[in-house]
Amino acid sequence: MVLFVPFVVSFLLIDLAWARKTLLVSLVALVLAFICYRQYAGQLNRHRYTKPRPRRFPWRRIGEEVIIGGTELTPEATARKAQTHATEQTLLAEAEYKPEVIWTPDSRVSVQKSIEFWYYSFMLCALLTVVLAALTGQTLLSGEAPFASAQRVWAKVMASFNK
Repeated sequence: MVLFVPFVVSFLLIDLAWARKTLLVSLVALVLAFICYRQYAGQLNRHRYTKPRPRRFPWRRIGEEVIIGGTELTPEATARKAQTHATEQTLLAEAEYKPEVIWTPDSRVSVQKSIEFWYYSFMLCALLTVVLAALTGQTLLSGEAPFASAQRVWAKVMASFNK
């Protein structure tokens, strides 16, 4: 629902007088979308671990399950890592892919919230970029605001039904 709001607001507020400024705002949103995506991808890559799973069907390419790790190891995992110099992926495999044994719950929740924040920020900025650019482009090319254009079209549609 929140991701749909920029479309409605832009549709109602874009005007020919604001079109060029709105186009610049869409470029800023594009840069923000790029930054948010980089943050999202970086967080996901740093804390993404995999658990192999058998393929049920030969045409399924995915043969692993993704587990989001944390930033702080449990005392047992810290001791095991210091003792064996194992990677966190190896520690996870040794713990039978139970992430609660390797990372503290608070650190896992923190990482998951961070990944979600950057993902939804990316989606919002990307959507804002597309919506603003499309509606502004239509406004600049037609010389008419999207809302006024829609009112004119709906008036014609309603007139054709009333005949």
